[in-house]
Amino acid sequence: MKITAIGTVVKDIIHHFDGSISQSLGGLTYTIRALLSLLHEEDTIIPVSYAGEDVYERIIELYSGQAQVGTEGFLYISRPNNAVELSYMNEAERQERSLYPFPEIPFSLLQPFLTADVLLINMISGWDISLDTLRQIRQNFKGLISIDIHSLALGREENGLRYLRPIEAGGWIENCDIIQANERELEALGGNPGKPEIFLRDTCFKDEKIFNLTRAYLGSSTYYFKDHKIKRFDANPPAEFKVIDPTGCGDAFVAGFVLDYFKSRDIKQAARAANRIAAYTGTFKGLPGPINAN
Repeated sequence: MKITAIGTVVKDIIHHFDGSISQSLGGLTYTIRALLSLLHEEDTIIPVSYAGEDVYERIIELYSGQAQVGTEGFLYISRPNNAVELSYMNEAERQERSLYPFPEIPFSLLQPFLTADVLLINMISGWDISLDTLRQIRQNFKGLISIDIHSLALGREENGLRYLRPIEAGGWIENCDIIQANERELEALGGNPGKPEIFLRDTCFKDEKIFNLTRAYLGSSTYYFKDHKIKRFDANPPAEFKVIDPTGCGDAFVAGFVLDYFKSRDIKQAARAANRIAAYTGTFKGLPGPINAN
């Protein structure tokens, strides 16, 4: 199995709700770490992200010893790396600032990496790729495409402060097979977190798709179409993991779900696996070391 993971490697500066501060690489690195913990020996990942001049060598060194990670998708750019400053008010609410933003990755740079079984798109900055680029990808890629809405739902002020903004859902959902959003992101898409079925019926399920609604410490709700009806499966995070830093949990969730679903085609099993790897990721401050969430 070959996975191409598109997104942004960022430098995280995290102000935790307990008053402590941690710094580490973040963004797409959380997805890579989660995938590595779940891959079989024959599986490979090619992450595709710009890498700024201040972190490029560090990123290459981090993954050059990982036989399952191809480093050719880290695209050197002669500018400071995108940094994200997160200030948590509680386990779920945070204020975010984006510093030194990257440009979007054009289709011409992505095309060489479309020889994969699964394409995992994580909109970590929100402008990682454009909608036109996604449409080009869909036209040229016949495998499974997953998207995490993530920061697509966030605008950016001049000082870097991020804010929730409405987005046009249609094109993004139309061109993907698996969609992930949290409750705030669902609102930005135009849905009601209390009654998502109406939005999903009108927007998502004109074709056969899967929609994962992540609910922080409450776990997730997975919606899918079966027997001409919208079905829902709720999964809870495992009680044995105590989340101390939710940064990266959503990135780990999408990795866990997509990988398990591709191999098993079992939606419920994939949702349980995704909750487990997401919860385990949250037991670390910053980017965790080697994961063993089994």
